[in-house]
Amino acid sequence: MKRSLRLLICVFITMGCFSLGSKSYAQEGISIDSAEAAKKFQWKAFIDAYYSYDFSAPVNHEKAFFIYNHKRHNEISINLAMLGGAYDDGSVRANLSLMAGNYPQYNLAAEPQLFRSIFEANIGVRISRKKALWLDAGIIPSHIGFETAINPDNWTLSRSILAENSPYYEAGLRLSYHSENDKWYMAALLLNGWQRIRRVDGNNSPAFGSQITFSPAGRISFNWSTFIGNDKPDSTRRWRYFNNIFAKWMLTENIGIILGLDHGLEQKAKNSSKLNSWYSPVLIVRYQLNKWSIAGRAEFYKDKDGVIVSLINKEPFEMQSYSLNVDRKIGKNLLWRTEGRIFKNSSAYFVKQNNLVRSNQHINSSLSLRF
Repeated sequence: MKRSLRLLICVFITMGCFSLGSKSYAQEGISIDSAEAAKKFQWKAFIDAYYSYDFSAPVNHEKAFFIYNHKRHNEISINLAMLGGAYDDGSVRANLSLMAGNYPQYNLAAEPQLFRSIFEANIGVRISRKKALWLDAGIIPSHIGFETAINPDNWTLSRSILAENSPYYEAGLRLSYHSENDKWYMAALLLNGWQRIRRVDGNNSPAFGSQITFSPAGRISFNWSTFIGNDKPDSTRRWRYFNNIFAKWMLTENIGIILGLDHGLEQKAKNSSKLNSWYSPVLIVRYQLNKWSIAGRAEFYKDKDGVIVSLINKEPFEMQSYSLNVDRKIGKNLLWRTEGRIFKNSSAYFVKQNNLVRSNQHINSSLSLRF
């Protein structure tokens, strides 16, 4: 954590010097290009502080093992603190952001120490003068799902089970196209793996992704994202085939719904024709009025073979979850959120007073600031 904070401070100082230096050069008439570049540069900063109470009172202060955000029980903590910048001149674009907090601590635990502080680091080139056709390379946000690591981008405070157990980030190449009428977005990706910056040792298998988003009208959009690849060493290669589908629909100016489904298949063994499977449907309904909003969520996640979620005592993971959150915007940039959430599995998956139980409840409260 201390190392991540030091990196955040370093990038802040470096980028600040760049910005201030560009202005001073322009004033002295030394470099007009620097002043122009500064105009195309934007700061990005975000911080999400929270308190969470798990009624199972885990001794190690960590909530359920399949949850990776807002992870700490009965303590005030930082889920994500991010600082960076973006550059875009219409033909070249780049993003660099560093981070600290529970999100990188738990989501990037498998990555080398240096990479755990990188939220995004990518550069892109526009390869068509007439069309919005871009090629980006580096560490980029995941093309899968409707929830991100940035709290205010999501309708609920906590992440859905399907979001917590599919990629938040990825590394590789992305070829993307955005139509002139803003109705279509399409992307094809060559990736290092399933939420991987560094490849798994012994893995040289290609991984591919795709995304198609269709927004026929201002209030509705449909998305289909895929992943095909192997997340294990080539000696034990198991091909994974994954689909994420969701629709986002604003029924009125105040009421919206999200309906999503994850479905995946993976070989049981190398060269096997038999497949393990998992799936997860989710429904979120939100009502928003002025600075207040309320959202309810119902979801189910089934992974009976333990492809994504590790099994306990070989019992199937068949998790139901329900949540209700109330949000209040404070000014332009500050968001206060409070949420109650219930988990229930078909078999015992939670520890309470040294015993395994089938259900779990917790509350979260968060203050997040973005500018």
